Amino acid sequence: LATYPYLVDHGERFHPPPAGNGMQGGISGRAMSTRQTLVFQSAQEIRAFQRRHDIASKVLGGTIEDHSFLYVPLVAANQVIGLVCVGKQAQSAFGTDDVRLVETVTSSLSVALQNVQSFEAERQRAAELAIISAVQQALAGELNIQGVYDAVGDKLGEVFKSGIVGIRIHDPETDLLHYVYQSLDGAERLHIPPGTPAGMGAHVLRTGQTLLINERMDEASKTYASSSLAPHLARQPKAQLMVPLRVGEQVRGMLTLSDLEREHVYTDADVRLLQTLAASMSVALENARLFDETQRLLKETEARNTELAVINSIQQAVGAALDFQAIVDTVGDKLRESLLNDVGIFWKHPDGDRIDLLYAYEHGVRLPVKVLRLRPQWPWVGPVLRGETVVAGTTARQLELGLTAIEGTDQSRSIVVVPMFAAGQYLGHLTSDDHEHEHAFQEGDVRMLETVASSMAVALLNAKSFEAERQRAAELAIINAIQLGISGSLHFQGIVEMVGDKLREVLRTGDLGISWHDPQTELLHPLYAYEHGQRLSLAPWLPQAGHPKHEVLRTRRHRVFGTVAEQVSAGVAAVAGTDQELSLVYMPIVGSDRALGVLQVANHEREHAFGESEIRLLQTVAASMGVALENARLFDETQRLLKETEARNAELAVINSIQQAVGAALDFQGIVDAVGDKLREVFDTGNLSIRWWEEAAGTVHNMYACEHGVRLPYWASVPQAGTVAYR
Repeated sequence: LATYPYLVDHGERFHPPPAGNGMQGGISGRAMSTRQTLVFQSAQEIRAFQRRHDIASKVLGGTIEDHSFLYVPLVAANQVIGLVCVGKQAQSAFGTDDVRLVETVTSSLSVALQNVQSFEAERQRAAELAIISAVQQALAGELNIQGVYDAVGDKLGEVFKSGIVGIRIHDPETDLLHYVYQSLDGAERLHIPPGTPAGMGAHVLRTGQTLLINERMDEASKTYASSSLAPHLARQPKAQLMVPLRVGEQVRGMLTLSDLEREHVYTDADVRLLQTLAASMSVALENARLFDETQRLLKETEARNTELAVINSIQQAVGAALDFQAIVDTVGDKLRESLLNDVGIFWKHPDGDRIDLLYAYEHGVRLPVKVLRLRPQWPWVGPVLRGETVVAGTTARQLELGLTAIEGTDQSRSIVVVPMFAAGQYLGHLTSDDHEHEHAFQEGDVRMLETVASSMAVALLNAKSFEAERQRAAELAIINAIQLGISGSLHFQGIVEMVGDKLREVLRTGDLGISWHDPQTELLHPLYAYEHGQRLSLAPWLPQAGHPKHEVLRTRRHRVFGTVAEQVSAGVAAVAGTDQELSLVYMPIVGSDRALGVLQVANHEREHAFGESEIRLLQTVAASMGVALENARLFDETQRLLKETEARNAELAVINSIQQAVGAALDFQGIVDAVGDKLREVFDTGNLSIRWWEEAAGTVHNMYACEHGVRLPYWASVPQAGTVAYR
């Protein structure tokens, strides 16, 4: 190439681009190739020379044609390094002295330029070495792979202050090219997403060769099918240099320089500098890669150890006790400790469209147990029910999936939802939230949660089976206790107390009531009532038509209220002096052909507290209790009738004794004495009197009188007006 560091035409300075065939084409090329001074005194001489040597005409400056030209080659160290050309518009403008002057100046200029080039070459080499040394020092102390990228990129940005400095790394597994470092004008960092290698980048990866485009970038872009890396700049680079990063025989990426303003900006020295840096950087990148790989393996080992620790904790919990909630709490605490994040554990509710929040922490605070709706229309639900883990790395992604915050909690920035499956059945899911970072959950975190969820599902399913057996055993124990109570005692209130105490013990509740229905008055009599573990004394009350208790008695069907809102809607209000329950069950006590009363169980701590097992237990107990209480009622009724019969028999005995005495003697006073003695005997008393009223005389005769067992003498008297005897 021929460059034009200085060109003036008729006083106007020009900056033409370098031209090809500098030593071959044109009059200048002829002068340099022959190392001879050429003098032309007219345009005719120039054209004749061009025809003779087959040289095309070319105007370097403006449109005004000169007639006289002087071409003097620049020769230094026996090497042509350039040319001085002087032109004038007039013909025959250069004399011998003019030619000698230009040749003398050209000779001095050749030596000066050679010295300057040597000095600049040394200075350029010193600058290259300084850059390489600075980068290598940075690389030597940096084992973080992104740190290597930043060290090299920042140093190149200091040297090449204009344009784009870039480092691209190829991932052969995904076939993606990652733009790990991109800076504009040595300051602004650009963030370009990964993409499949294409265009010039793909060419460098494929061939492993340096690619320098110093001009006609549009043509080169078409040749390599390249597109701009920074479309938001609305500028296409004018020049670009791309040097491959090699590790062994493999091209791992490239260093790139792009100038947005100038062509022919990158020199051989720039190419050499980038190639030297690429060689040093490749070694550093391989060391950093090996270090990262070691760190990754260490982290995977630590993560695996954490997984094993959590799994071991689960199994210890299972081995120590099969208590369902204890396992949930143990696993939740261990996961929070391991992940340093909030954790939630959800279990499928028996009715299918709800989910129990058994364990939840947010910002280090335990949340109350809740029952939530599981809505199939939420985009995240379908994959989880199919056994797929759902990861949402941003708040926006969570909202797209329907993963909105539970009422009373904050929306997180990252979340992972892992299903719990056992025997091919969805049982529930685990969640972990990060409220500070997006994309907080790495592959190892997800894998650990999946391992824990799998083990936990089996453990909880076993615990549920154990609890079901224990629940059944509890039902049998209560039924047995009731039967023992029936066989040991037919006392009505005793049976009520026994059943109430046993149910409170088994259900672990301090809130239970047993009411008895009087069909004559329609009143419900609270025979047994506890709230918060304290015995209550409640008055009988009349349930109005439409009230749930009235309907339970009428239909003999139980009612379950899972929330306060359901109770309020049905007209259930707290009794004066008591609290409103969060969950409530009314279970009819049925005997013979009617409802004898209502068994009531409440929970003041959580909604939807009563599941299928609790309802089944209460139904069994209520049925057995109805038989027992009906038997006790019949026994009491029999006892009452027996007592009435005994009393009637005593009456008849007295009457019979009196009649026998009357029949034995017809003496008036004798009959009075016989009756008096018999009555004192029957009533076991020493105080009795028999008086006779003589209406004609208005006299009361005391025919028989005993006081403290002593017989008093006969007397007669006329009663005064106003006395009892007189009335």
